[in-house]
Amino acid sequence: MANEWVPIELYGPNNDGGKRRVIIADGVSVSVGTLLQMLDPRTASYSHLAKVPIVGVAAEEHVADKGIIEISVWTDGLFDVVASGSIALNDNLFTSLQDNKVQAYIASQALTHALQMRSYETGSDAEVINIRLGPL
Repeated sequence: MANEWVPIELYGPNNDGGKRRVIIADGVSVSVGTLLQMLDPRTASYSHLAKVPIVGVAAEEHVADKGIIEISVWTDGLFDVVASGSIALNDNLFTSLQDNKVQAYIASQALTHALQMRSYETGSDAEVINIRLGPL
């Protein structure tokens, strides 16, 4: 997997990144640091579409076809993330069409994420920047 999110600081009540368990398909392989899309409030998918709600970042590896249908995800922390396009300090962010990347959202678009993503530094396309991921 490319462009994994790298945790810099994990927040939450136990400083564990606000980990929660979510359902994931048995046939999917996921690396640590993969951004996961939300299908239902407790169900994750690896497939990426731009500007979709996210459930969190994979906090563990999930190997396909092992009969395991849950994965832990981080929902609260500061991460190193690859930018898609230019991003300014304090921009609200959306998922990008490119795996595990984020992009700035247009002001006329409403945030639909269960988790908020905000830039903690300015960056250009393909640059690694700090992103704050956390509950709304």
